[in-house]
Amino acid sequence: MYTRRYVKPFFALAPYPAPYYTENGLTQDRLHGVRAMPRTPSIRYYHSRRAYYTKFHGRQHLLAPGPKDEPDGPVYKRAVEEFHRVMHADEMYRVVDNVKLSAVIIWYYHHLEREGRQSTLALTRTVLDPAIEKLGKIKVRELKPFAVNDWIDSMKTWNSSTKNTAVSQLNSALYWATQEGYLQSNPLAGMKGKPEKLTRGKEAVVPEELLDLLIREASPEFSFFLRLLRETGARPGEIANADFRHYRPAWGAIVFSWNPQPGEYRWKCGKKTKKDRIIYLAPELQKEVERRMEIRGGKGPIAPTRRGRRWDRKNNWFQIRKLSKVASVQEWCSKSNFSLAYLTAYGFRHSYITRMLLAGCPIKLLADLCGTSVMMIERNYSHAHDDPLAMRQLFLKFSQGARAYGQSGPSHDDNTK
Repeated sequence: MYTRRYVKPFFALAPYPAPYYTENGLTQDRLHGVRAMPRTPSIRYYHSRRAYYTKFHGRQHLLAPGPKDEPDGPVYKRAVEEFHRVMHADEMYRVVDNVKLSAVIIWYYHHLEREGRQSTLALTRTVLDPAIEKLGKIKVRELKPFAVNDWIDSMKTWNSSTKNTAVSQLNSALYWATQEGYLQSNPLAGMKGKPEKLTRGKEAVVPEELLDLLIREASPEFSFFLRLLRETGARPGEIANADFRHYRPAWGAIVFSWNPQPGEYRWKCGKKTKKDRIIYLAPELQKEVERRMEIRGGKGPIAPTRRGRRWDRKNNWFQIRKLSKVASVQEWCSKSNFSLAYLTAYGFRHSYITRMLLAGCPIKLLADLCGTSVMMIERNYSHAHDDPLAMRQLFLKFSQGARAYGQSGPSHDDNTK
């Protein structure tokens, strides 16, 4: 009788496919999709290598070289300590440093918002929103300085100062996340090759005649805003966030607390210096502020827009660009050889500090009046003393003052009594 022989199918003769590791450490069968946990990491001694090792995520880690002396020998104890370090480092690596850069930047946005640092938030979003689009998907542990430099180089419309600000703000976000415990380390710490920040020189000082023209040609709301900038030397963000509740009639000044309530505006150096920001007003401005305060019932911004809102960077830029297109402004700049590129809201503060230095105001007093440091003024306003004629006037002024003090001041006999 004929019997049919059984032949194994071809797929039964093929070797069983080996499993492979996935991102989360599990193994997966390529044919059936069966998932299984990998072998639990442990401490093993290799006689051929005369050392303790462990295998973790497909890599062998040297724990401690030396003879096998478990369980109480010094070599084995070092291996146990290194084993725990590897396991702990991996946990930190997995939980913390695997976060994407976009998440860190957004966390930093929320931090600035909670701190009430609206102007800093606006600046940071301007320079880091493009970073989210370009670098947002990169994990922090994979972020390298060359990737940041490539992103900076791709921003063709930014000048050197803007690029410097972008790198600084990104570094600030990563440093803050490290301090808060979101990250284990800052991958950009010690980054070199950052674009240099352009400093405003004497060419950025807006002449007095042009300041008068700009204030005259501006809308009534923006004109008052510019007057406050011109006569106080305050930052545009400070004037924009000044409310009537910040005004102190007895002092004739606008006062920002260094530790305001959460969500309220905090002036730039408040957290660092722990000092209130005091912006003194000239008598004419003081009367105008008090008049407006009476009309509005002491509520709202001191210098609002036409719609009663605060001035922001976008509105300032739009109004300045609008003024730069006025025929009288363009004609004056053309005759005086003044570049419209230096026409900014911050230029009013720059011009104020420069003129105060030329008038002989002591640097420490000027730094206190403008809410900045002596070092910053010395670093960025050395151009104020580049004019020999102005320096001679200061020399004569203070020389005469010192001579007059010597003639009318206390005598040597008075000091010895």
